[in-house]
Amino acid sequence: QLHHHQQQQQQQHHASNGGTPATAGGGNASATAVVTTPRTPMTPRIPLNCPHGDNLSMEQLQSIKLRNRQVCNVRGLPSFATETLLRMKEWYGQFQGVFNITINTNKPKALTEKDSIAAFITFDNEFSATQAIHFSNTATFGDGRRLKAAFGIQYYCRNFLHSKPCTVVNCRYRHEWANAKDVITMHDLDDFKAKDCGLSRELMGSGGEGDVPNGFDISKEQLQKIMSEKIEMRMLNQQLTATNDKLKQQLVEIQLKYQALVADATKLQQNDNVKLLRLQQENERLRAENERLQAQAKLQLKLQQQQQQQQQECSAVETNQDEIKEFEARIETLQSENAALKKKNLKLSDEHNVLNIKYKELEQRLEHGSASKLNYLTWNARDVCNW
Repeated sequence: QLHHHQQQQQQQHHASNGGTPATAGGGNASATAVVTTPRTPMTPRIPLNCPHGDNLSMEQLQSIKLRNRQVCNVRGLPSFATETLLRMKEWYGQFQGVFNITINTNKPKALTEKDSIAAFITFDNEFSATQAIHFSNTATFGDGRRLKAAFGIQYYCRNFLHSKPCTVVNCRYRHEWANAKDVITMHDLDDFKAKDCGLSRELMGSGGEGDVPNGFDISKEQLQKIMSEKIEMRMLNQQLTATNDKLKQQLVEIQLKYQALVADATKLQQNDNVKLLRLQQENERLRAENERLQAQAKLQLKLQQQQQQQQQECSAVETNQDEIKEFEARIETLQSENAALKKKNLKLSDEHNVLNIKYKELEQRLEHGSASKLNYLTWNARDVCNW
């Protein structure tokens, strides 16, 4: 092409000089002037196997609009729509593989008089995106709202066009050649823009069924109330989780104390059978207390699992405040019982110290009796206690 362009410029230059090369010195043919042509700038090399032809520049290739078959571009959504709302099962949460949801509140000039916002819903597969587009284009609303949806728009990556590796993490541009059917033309854009969507502000508040699809028969206020209650349920679940972790930590501390008491009981068993009997009885009591606390902890865990199950099943139902108060009362009961157990442990420690003092007094009396040459070898435990 460059060689052909230079030949055309030379022919035009020759034609302007009478069809012959220009001469100097009154027509002397030996002094023929050299004709020079300006060099045209070299265009970037087109990548190999380009399906769009060889006559496009890099800028033209980068400006080609392509269909992103994993993105659902939907318009006409109500202005109160949020990511949490669109992820619900009644909306786009019914399709598998929702990767990301981006809400665009900027409205085109044609939609300034309507209640309408756009959203870009990215899936990890093409099938779910196709189902979401079909759902949007066929959804009906009681107030007359309409949605329109199509695949998202994507462009070629600059690094891909220059045959360079792309180092951008999660790059949103395309890194492979697209088919001809995925190229978006101006006719496709005009057809998409020509479709009506949204809800006229004159029709808002007219007493229709609200901005929810058919089959999801609750009003806008109820939907917002459910969303706020769902957030409260999540916060309450986090508080219950923190309380459960605290109870688990307290249970570990009690188990450590229990193990320490078992070690003390083993040591005392070697010195005195009477003290061993008392410690065994106290050990059994502590074990019963430990089992009771474990049962209460399991009950608390079971109640938490039931709470999570109710949170999943009751996304469109009001929260039962009475059960929450009952859970809080049970938590307070467990905390009071835990405090009582700590007091009992302190009391046991005091009794243990008193027992050690009495044991030392008993040894002193035994030494005093040995000094008096009394025959204590024939005594049993009852004789010792009577003495």
